Amino acid sequence: MSNSSTTKTQPKEKQRKAYGKFTRQKMKHPSGSVYWRVSGTINGKRYRRNFQDKKEATEEKQRLETKRLAAQVQEKLVVTSLSREQCEEAKLAFKRLEGRKKPLSFYLDYALERYREAEFEINVETAIERYIRHKEIEQSRNMIAAIQLRRIKAQMKKLKLAHGKRLIGEIDAPMVREILDAKWGKKGDQLVSPKTYNNKRGYISTFFKYCVLQDWIVFNPVDKIATYTVKAKRGSADTITAAQAAKLMKELETYSERGERPGFLVPYFALCLFAGIRPDPRIGEISRLKAEHIRLDTGVILIEPEVSKIDEKRSIKIQPNLRLWLEKYPIDEYGLIHRHMEIHRAAIKEKHNLPHNVLRHTFISMTVAAFKSVGDAALQAGNSERIIRKHYLDLKTEAEADAFWRITPEGTELPSNFVKVEGRFEEAKPLESVKEESA
Repeated sequence: MSNSSTTKTQPKEKQRKAYGKFTRQKMKHPSGSVYWRVSGTINGKRYRRNFQDKKEATEEKQRLETKRLAAQVQEKLVVTSLSREQCEEAKLAFKRLEGRKKPLSFYLDYALERYREAEFEINVETAIERYIRHKEIEQSRNMIAAIQLRRIKAQMKKLKLAHGKRLIGEIDAPMVREILDAKWGKKGDQLVSPKTYNNKRGYISTFFKYCVLQDWIVFNPVDKIATYTVKAKRGSADTITAAQAAKLMKELETYSERGERPGFLVPYFALCLFAGIRPDPRIGEISRLKAEHIRLDTGVILIEPEVSKIDEKRSIKIQPNLRLWLEKYPIDEYGLIHRHMEIHRAAIKEKHNLPHNVLRHTFISMTVAAFKSVGDAALQAGNSERIIRKHYLDLKTEAEADAFWRITPEGTELPSNFVKVEGRFEEAKPLESVKEESA
């Protein structure tokens, strides 16, 4: 009882006195002598000093407290419903906005309009899977072409590889631009052309528009990526001569690599050169062409909408020399697209110096030169007459075109009395037969 009473009646000097962040405390040495300690923190630095005189200690404490108050921002007393934690967060927000011109409410509105809470977000990989399913349904309803679906999948694969695990809302313009600017080629040092860049940008932009419609994101990051202005500079199309075409086909009859039989590439090159089929073995028309589309009985190749690049049906006339190539090297026996096709094509193109799409360009120019019909060439090639006139007209003489259409396999030949009838070479009929038919 006495101990408790003694504690309550201790002198004030023995109790710790605090004035803000600094305190003055009475201390005692082991020897029994008394001293005063001033301690505290100023600007993040710990301060502590001992004084023998109480007055000096008090003056030092007051000096340090004044210095501390001058160094910090004076807080105002404001009546608010905010909690202490909310007030601290508000102070931090205003601190981060120092030097900016807009008020806090502007930045808050901006974030609320564009940000989606994590529970409503999905990652890029999942978004792409749903988008592809949506596009597959569109393709099954013939709303988009099969080739377009393949190109969409190709671009989505690149986006998935780059950022598949990220949330869709995290993707910004620089991330997309990095994909568009990716280099390619054997050495990885080539940039895509402006036209290809614009096409790739379009595929990715359409994906993000879909994401906006699904409320996964608020705005399309691709909108901040400008397109290139592409000037149409292409003049006459690249072609090969009739002599070069003959040399190419002659070599293909004996070409054999990687265990393939001689002549295995003939059907592919014959159809691209003498029928103008779009030649890309991965996504071109030739990749979707089937044996049943080649109608030797009716003399035409049917390019159905699912085969065509432009999703429209057209027919190509089988000229007599192409018939001989297809009869000697039937697709059912020799095939059309083989393993390592790109390697074989690259080897042939390099040896014969064949530019891109030169086989198709040669077919169109030789057709125009031989039959003098821009309209017929346009129908067979799947182009407009304007394109034919602009790029293919007057590239070849009629004599060279006639020689081109007489290129046949080894051991075969065409009759010498061919005449041109409605865009097709036909054997001239004897005069007696003509008279009988007219009668």
